[in-house]
Formats: sequence, structure tokens, C-alpha cells
Amino acid sequence: MIPSALIMPPGPPPLPFGAPYALLVDPAVPGPALDGKTLTLVTRHGGGCGEHTWSVDRQEGAGLRLALKHDGGGDLCRALLRADVRVDLEPWWTEICAGTPITLVVNAATDRDERPVEITVPVDGAACP
Repeated sequence: MIPSALIMPPGPPPLPFGAPYALLVDPAVPGPALDGKTLTLVTRHGGGCGEHTWSVDRQEGAGLRLALKHDGGGDLCRALLRADVRVDLEPWWTEICAGTPITLVVNAATDRDERPVEITVPVDGAACP
């Protein structure tokens, strides 16, 4: 018999989000916004002493699943920073215009844990050729 601690739950494995961050959720801050082929997200993260970079990785699954990853560059400072992250959707634009739904997978944790949250991003058909 296999111990229950070794049995993996069904579904995809946890997503790596890189250095800790969280999507900023505040009534005064707009949610994810699509402007042309650029998706803008407002995040918060610790740091203040180094350069931080952001990237998206395509994940397996139905439709277009993009995971937002944060590289803190080893910054160990503790200031709580806000970052407006702009994601260029050009590499997937043909799929998007063909009707493939966009699911953005982000970290919604407020601490060092990872808690994936999926956000469906609506695309206005007028933005497509």
C-alpha cells in the first residue's frame, strides 16, 4: 500500500511563480486591463534594492494559459513595492483572435506561499484584424 502522503491530487502540478508577489486587489486599482495587444496587471512585491523582471510562461491546459513569473534578482530588501506589469500578447495574438480564451494564472498569496488564481481575460473582437 502506498502512503497517502505520496499520492498526488488530480490536476496540473503547482505552478512556479518565481519570487513572491501578489496581484494587487483594491477597489481603487483597476483590474487586469487589455489595451491593444498589451495586458496590464498591478502587482505588489517586496524589495527595493535591485532590479525585478517579469515574464509569462505558457502552461499546458485547454486554451491559452499564461503564468506570470517574477524574478526578484536576489533582492532581499523589505519595502513593499507596487509594479505595473505589462504583458505583450503579440506571440499569441493569432490564437486570441481565433477565439482561444486567455487564462492568466497569477499568484494571489499575501505571504511567501503560492496560491494560483486563474483570471479569464475578455478580448474585444474589435481589437482583432
